Amino acid sequence: HSVERAFLSTGEGCLSVDEQHAGYVPRYARVTVKGVDLEGNEVQVRVKGLPAIVFQHEIDHLNGILFYDHIDKENPMKIPENAVMI
Repeated sequence: HSVERAFLSTGEGCLSVDEQHAGYVPRYARVTVKGVDLEGNEVQVRVKGLPAIVFQHEIDHLNGILFYDHIDKENPMKIPENAVMI
């Protein structure tokens, strides 16, 4: 992942979460994801911006983490350090 961070200007939401959770969700601006395809071949994808945020959001689900777990509880609208707004 990159050192630079990114966040959505509108915050994040999720079909798995019934309630609104206002706040910025800091993510990495660029990530490299490795996996396997249906035939068992290794694949690697490098993504940035919105696709990087989407990948991280979905990988969090696999790890039992929801987007609101990343929101600063004391100051939900605090702009993450070293981050670009998307």
